Amino acid sequence: MKTSLKASSLSAFVFPGAGLLIVNFKWIGFSIIGMTLCYLYFLLTILVDISNEVSILIVNGELPLESGKMLEVISKLRSEHGGEYLDLTSYLIFLIWIYSILHSYFLGKKIDEGKLSKD
Repeated sequence: MKTSLKASSLSAFVFPGAGLLIVNFKWIGFSIIGMTLCYLYFLLTILVDISNEVSILIVNGELPLESGKMLEVISKLRSEHGGEYLDLTSYLIFLIWIYSILHSYFLGKKIDEGKLSKD
């Protein structure tokens, strides 16, 4: 398998930055992995807080099991917890992922063509 395909597949399907480790760009790879983990932690922390608040409201009987009411409460809680930051974080994760795939592919292609050493 070509290095370009292997590296881009790892970055696309395993984790962003994983393909850069294969082409021996470890600092960039670990930086992308670290940024993605930080953004995912931020995103999941807020989502877990929102889901905990919703579940408490359901258990206490303050929120009926109707999808319309639940969506209202979830969107209200989302805006209280910084919904614009959730959107921004999601976009950043997506952009990092795309950058990682493309960067891995082009570096792997240079290795395949012999223009860049894998070591």
